[in-house]
Amino acid sequence: MKLTPVVFLLSSLLLFIISCKKKVNTVTPQSKDITEVVYASGVLEPQNQFILYSLADGTIAEIFVAEGDTIGTSQPLLRVDGNATEARLYSAEEIYKTAQQNYGENSPALQELKTQLNTLKSRLQIDSTNYVRYKRLYNENAVKKSDFEKAELTYINSQNDYKATKQRIENLRAQLYVTLQNAQSQYKITQDDVANYLVKSGTKGRVYDLLKEKGEVVRRSEAIAIIGDAENVVLKMSVDESDIEKIKIGQQVLVQIEAYGEKIFKAKVTRIYPAMNKKDFAFRVDAAITETLPAIFSGTNIEANIIIQEKKNVLCLPKSVMMPGDTVLVKTADGDKKVKVQKGIENFEYVEVTGGVDAYTQIITK
Repeated sequence: MKLTPVVFLLSSLLLFIISCKKKVNTVTPQSKDITEVVYASGVLEPQNQFILYSLADGTIAEIFVAEGDTIGTSQPLLRVDGNATEARLYSAEEIYKTAQQNYGENSPALQELKTQLNTLKSRLQIDSTNYVRYKRLYNENAVKKSDFEKAELTYINSQNDYKATKQRIENLRAQLYVTLQNAQSQYKITQDDVANYLVKSGTKGRVYDLLKEKGEVVRRSEAIAIIGDAENVVLKMSVDESDIEKIKIGQQVLVQIEAYGEKIFKAKVTRIYPAMNKKDFAFRVDAAITETLPAIFSGTNIEANIIIQEKKNVLCLPKSVMMPGDTVLVKTADGDKKVKVQKGIENFEYVEVTGGVDAYTQIITK
């Protein structure tokens, strides 16, 4: 029997449809090494990085360092112009010197009273001798009572004058001591204030940024420089709240630093901060680079994979075959059916299979 063109066309189309239905792509779980990681992003900063603030108002008169310079402890970085403060320091120093002179042994004020005291002491000795002599003569009825009483009164007055002058010296000495202490304190305060105009580093490290230029006006508590460790860095990473419970101190981190292209560096988790950042619902995790960097560029972006755990030679499936509810579509003699898979660890490409399917299961790809 000869087929007509129409019948032949329908037969060919039917055979094509049947052949298409029979062509189904499948995969089976394969043994692989798999590493579970948590992705994190962040920045690289020098260890112990801090912002240096101005402690005085004025104009930047001199800058002694440049960005990238290594600095030592107490090294001058820049000077703020403070002429008025220099004048106050000179005045405070002069007042302090005067107070020292006034309190010293050669104090003009004390010397004057000491001279008076010596004169009164000599007069007291004379009046004391006269008093004793007149008292003896009066007891012998050799002088009148009025003469004895006059000598006695003169002696008493000399005693009182001597004691009063001696007390005046003690009072003046105490007053001059208080004045000296006040002048010394004011001088120290002014010295400290002047010292604030010469900005020094509090620690050794490196200057990563100067935020002011010579001639610029600066205010007290205004940022003027960024200082940090010259050799050691810290990776400040953000980890999503859904992953933070997996992170532990000491875990290895593989880091790609934007400033160094595609090169991967190794690091270790050193600190986990317990407070969540409400802006991005992430937690801060710090890591330390365990190898030497070619150079340190503060603030450069990083991307990191924190290694949670690793397994060798376990059954794995491509994540692309997984369906909602951790199910896969399995090809069986009775037709295709969904099977729930028990998962182990996973990464961006593969998921470990711990149950539901085995190495012989034909899983239909999407």
